[in-house]
This record gives sequence, C-alpha cells and structure tokens, in this order.
Amino acid sequence: MTKGTKSGQFSPISLEALELIARDKKDPRLLLAYLGLARHTTMNDLDGRGPNMLTGAGAEKVRVLTGCGTPVATGMVNALAGMGLIKKPTAGLPVNQARWAMQHQGTVNIPHALIDGGIGNAEGIGRLLKAGATNEVVVCAIMLLINCYALHDLEMFGGVDHQKIWRRWDHSTSPEGDGVRVTAEPITDTANTKFIIKIVGSMGEKLDEKGNSSVFWKAFELLKDTGLFYEVVTSISIEGERTPIRVNDFHAVGADSSLLEAASGLGVGFYVHKDNDRSEPESCWFYLPSEPEKLIGIWRLRFRCATPETAKGVKLDWSRVDDAIAAMCEKGVLYSA
Repeated sequence: MTKGTKSGQFSPISLEALELIARDKKDPRLLLAYLGLARHTTMNDLDGRGPNMLTGAGAEKVRVLTGCGTPVATGMVNALAGMGLIKKPTAGLPVNQARWAMQHQGTVNIPHALIDGGIGNAEGIGRLLKAGATNEVVVCAIMLLINCYALHDLEMFGGVDHQKIWRRWDHSTSPEGDGVRVTAEPITDTANTKFIIKIVGSMGEKLDEKGNSSVFWKAFELLKDTGLFYEVVTSISIEGERTPIRVNDFHAVGADSSLLEAASGLGVGFYVHKDNDRSEPESCWFYLPSEPEKLIGIWRLRFRCATPETAKGVKLDWSRVDDAIAAMCEKGVLYSA
C-alpha cells in the first residue's frame, strides 16, 4: 500500500533513533534525512517485521528535503547506515518499497505535511534550516518538536501537554450579571524542568549551574518564529474543563474554535488595543459564565495527524465554546441577536 500526501496522513517515527543522531552527530540535516526516510516507509509487511519498517526512499529524497547536493545526500544516507539505523533489506524485495530497512520501530506519529514541505519552499520542517540558527539550536528545535508531537493530544490537553510546556497568563475577574468579566495578559513562557532536561539530554547536553538551558529556549523561539506551533489561550475551570478563548495565529482562525472568534458579534470580549489585534501588547478581556481557576497558553502544532483523537478534540473545542456562549446568554452576561 502506498502512502499518500493528503492532509493529516502520517507515519511513525523512532524517537530513540533521532536521539542517537542528536547525541552522537549533532547534525540537523542528518535528523531530517532520517525523518525523510521514515516518512516514506511502506505499510506493507514485506519482511515479517511489521509495517513501516522498510522504506523506498534514498539519497534523492534526502537531497530534496535538505537542499544539499547528491554526493552530500548520499553521504548522509551512508552515515545513517554506518550508525546502524538503516540496513540493506532482504534480497529480492521491490526497491520502490524496500531500498532500506529501518532498524528502530516508530513510536511517534508525524504528519507527512511536516516532512514534505522541505527546504525548497520552506513549508515544513525544512524551514528550520533556513532560519540562520546554529546547528545546536536547530538540533534542539527538532528534538523539541518531535517530543511535542509525542505529547500532543487535542482531546486530552487541547494541544501539547500543558503540564510540560505552556505560557503563563495573569488574570483578574469582576462580576458581570451572573457571570464574570476576565481581564488577562501574558507573563512568560514556561516549561517543566524535567521536560527541559529530557530535551537537552537527548542531544547530550545538561542544564547550567543555575538549572537553566539557553539552547532550549532558543530552540523554542525558533519553533515559534517559524510557525511550527502556535498558542491557544485557554480558560481552565475549577472542574478542569477547558474553553479556548483566542487563537494566536491568523492561519488557524476559522479552523480552530475560540470564544473571541465565535462570539465576536455578541461583544464577548476584545483585545485591549483593537487595532493591534495579535501584536503586542497582548492583553485582552472577555466574559465567562463562571470564574476560571487559571488561564494559560496551550501550544498547538501547525501540522497535525488525522487521528480519532484529533477529530474529537476539534469537535470538543467547538462544543465548549457553544456551551459557554449559551450559558452566558442564560445568565444575562450576553444578549444574543
């Protein structure tokens, strides 16, 4: 069976294999080379090891993905073979599906769109190579991104697990009818220390003597600046229910539900500076039917896998926004047209 390139299609990638490359080689193009080979694995079990263990991709796919010449691309494929990450397959298998045999089982689903963009048009992960960052920062960014895919669940978290990495928002409330008016502004990007240690440790690095990692936050900023993930400002109730308040990304508006977008005609809330929209300062105010426990920025991945969990998460967002609007109309916080 041939894998297509329709939106949402994905392949499993070995995080262990990527960690070996990041730690031993620290070469971002070699990481992309491995991702390119893994993206083109076949779902057919041709050698008895299961699906997604054989790839028809080789140096040409690596050349296109990384933007290098054929000799360099061939060298990268040989380097992966020298590390034992890929091997020649069993003789007699069709080369278009079995040019190389992957040696690590994929554990993290990665959407094809993330890989297929390449450096030529900078649509996918290849844009990281064009940003002018150091190899160390790009390697860290790739490892952070893949780990974020491992933690991304729209149904459970509304994006990347917000106990691992999130953005702090400060908020205050005042009564409005039987509901509340919330005024909010962002404070700082934050990550769990154990999560930072895991990411920098995957490339053989450690935190500094103060328990910080400059390369981690440079990698984070690179992912944010290149648009590979974006923020959804989210209200979390005392009962733990999430309501997306606003999507800090122009491209996702209309695709991702949010309170400020869905109820804009009802005057549910505004950016403090209306003409400023998503630019700084980012303060905003909005109504809610009840007091939130906290307000945080949840990071959501640009390219997503079309899984049942993703579909359920998108549907859940829309229903929670609709429920919040209905509750505020019942409580006299809003008046529907």
